[in-house]
Amino acid sequence: MLLRGMAEARSGGAGRKKFLGGEKTLLLVVLFLGGAEGSLPGQAGKSVEGRAARVPPPRLPWEGTLLGGAGGVRAFLLDLGLRVDPVWTNEVFWNLRGGLKTRHARAHRQDASLYLDWDSEEAGLWDGGHAFVHLQEERGRTLSPRFTGDYQLLSNMEARDLRQVSDAWFRQSFFGGRLWVKAGKQEMSLDYGYSEYAQEFLNSSAAVFPNVPLATFPDPDLGVTLCGSGLDFISVKAGCFQSRPEGGRSPREAFTELRGPFLIAEPAFSYSAWGRKGTLRLGGWFRNDETPRVGGDALSAESCHDSQGGYLVWDQLLWREEGGEGRGDGGALGAFGQYSWAPGRKSAVVHYLGAGLEWRGPFPGRKDDVLGLGCFQVRFSGKTGLERHSETAMELFYKFQVTPWWSWKPDLQYILSPGGRSRPGALALGIRMEVLF
Repeated sequence: MLLRGMAEARSGGAGRKKFLGGEKTLLLVVLFLGGAEGSLPGQAGKSVEGRAARVPPPRLPWEGTLLGGAGGVRAFLLDLGLRVDPVWTNEVFWNLRGGLKTRHARAHRQDASLYLDWDSEEAGLWDGGHAFVHLQEERGRTLSPRFTGDYQLLSNMEARDLRQVSDAWFRQSFFGGRLWVKAGKQEMSLDYGYSEYAQEFLNSSAAVFPNVPLATFPDPDLGVTLCGSGLDFISVKAGCFQSRPEGGRSPREAFTELRGPFLIAEPAFSYSAWGRKGTLRLGGWFRNDETPRVGGDALSAESCHDSQGGYLVWDQLLWREEGGEGRGDGGALGAFGQYSWAPGRKSAVVHYLGAGLEWRGPFPGRKDDVLGLGCFQVRFSGKTGLERHSETAMELFYKFQVTPWWSWKPDLQYILSPGGRSRPGALALGIRMEVLF
């Protein structure tokens, strides 16, 4: 039962107490306010601070959205420095072959998110101030724990049902943005281990390392990040965070139940190879808290006092259509590579390797479509007692940008040795729809 326990732990605990209520209240707010610049996930350019933007930013915050200017409401709010970005995401996955079972193997999830983004300069106050709040409700069935049995989770929406404030932070920049500090509840995966060309993939490992215990979806939590970039080609981030993240805590509980700390540092180096931009990120982390020791067929009661690890992320632009400068200006092909390590006695996964290609504008007249091909592998600790030493997920997707505010993304994944077990490889088919209000 180690597989099921690990998969449920990664998906936020399928056995946890679920939140009551539906999505109606948040969706009504979404429909009334409107105005999005980018979409979710998973999370991804970062024009919307929360999860990464999925489309090129429009010229105005409400252009390219379903409800347009909403009768001048959005222009009024923008004069106050406030942007309101609602996004609705709907996803269905089927397990077609292999894994745990294929009978009635269908999972449907929905996410309603409301992003509130305030800029002090746009409000006519001081320079460099930025506040952000992300209200999120998500619910539905999950495919991995019940049907495919994979450890990595084939969708970055797999989690417990939730209704929570996923982000609530303030960032202040100095010296023209070369130094900034951000404090509050936040998703660490948007600042640490971020890959520009991996964010369109649906497999969870593309956006979040499976063996780095970041405070991120579905459990973002309190922390502080300091970032400095004295030179144009290098920047350094360092942060201190809650070591036992729980996204559903109340503000009072968040402060009274602090543990840790979880410390992390990441220098990033930018370069140009044959006129094409590239970025290399190196990270190291230390968690000063009780960590279950891995042993036998399950996580034993014995624990270690602390744990540590490291990671690497590489992004490289390979080709860009002549005349294109930004991600939405024309066709572009980019590649990414990822690696992370954690000690085998403290982590079920010792090594993680990920790589892939992202092609924007793959066909004439379809400059906003995206085609992606990726491979993600975890290598398990020998102390887990699993039958297989690794699990490998391969993913192929195509994102149709039907309108500027509406997209469909068919996704096909094949998982070898799901959960490190000697079971048939799982073939899963999914489709994700996103609407920018």
